[in-house]
Amino acid sequence: MPKLSPVAWILALLLLPACQAPTVPPPPTLAPPAPASVIPSVTSAPPSPSPVPSTSTPATIADIEPFPITLHLRGVPEVTLNLGRSTFDDAVALVPTTPAGTEGGPRPANLQIEIGDQTLAPVEVFNAADASYILYFDDQGILVLLVDGEVFFERRSMEEVTQAYPSLQTTHDEPNWSEMQTRLTDCVMLIAVFGPSRKLDSLGYAFTCPSS
Repeated sequence: MPKLSPVAWILALLLLPACQAPTVPPPPTLAPPAPASVIPSVTSAPPSPSPVPSTSTPATIADIEPFPITLHLRGVPEVTLNLGRSTFDDAVALVPTTPAGTEGGPRPANLQIEIGDQTLAPVEVFNAADASYILYFDDQGILVLLVDGEVFFERRSMEEVTQAYPSLQTTHDEPNWSEMQTRLTDCVMLIAVFGPSRKLDSLGYAFTCPSS
C-alpha cells in the first residue's frame, strides 16, 4: 500500500475521470499531472482563524465536537455531512455518485496519507457525481477526509487564502505547486494546495482523531 504525502495523494487522486465533475482545464504537470482541486466552496463549520492546540485527544467519538460540511451539489438539495461521524452509508444515500465498479463510484482507497505528524489510511472512496468532491472513509466506514475541488473555479490567490486562515503553514513549496496546512480543531486539519500561479487548486478537510 503506497504511503503518500497529501500533495502526492491529491495529484494521484485528481487523475480520476472527469465524468463525475465539471471539466477542469488541465493543470500543469509535475511528474504526474498536478492537482485539479481540493477545499470547499462548501460551507463548513466556521473554522478558527488560529490553530487549536492539540493538547488532548477526545476519549470517544461522542466527545468530539461535530464538524459539519455542506456540499453544494448540482441539481439536488444541499447535503451536510459530519467529518468523523457520517458513515459511508449516510454519504452514499445523500450524495449522488455512480455505481460501484464504474469510474468515480465506490472503490477501495488503498492509500496512506500523511497529515501533519499523523497518517490516515482510508479504505474506501467515492466521487460525487457532477461536482468536484471526493469522500474517503476509514475501516470503520467513517468519513475521515473530504476533498473539495470546487474552489478551483474560484481562483483564490494564496494571499486571500492565508488571510482567511492566518495560521496556515507551508508544508511543501516547489515552482509548480505548493501545499499549506493548519489545524482547525483538535481533530480536523485543513490542507490547501496551490498551482504555479499561486491560485488555490484544492482544499481538504482531514479528521485526525480515532473514529471509534
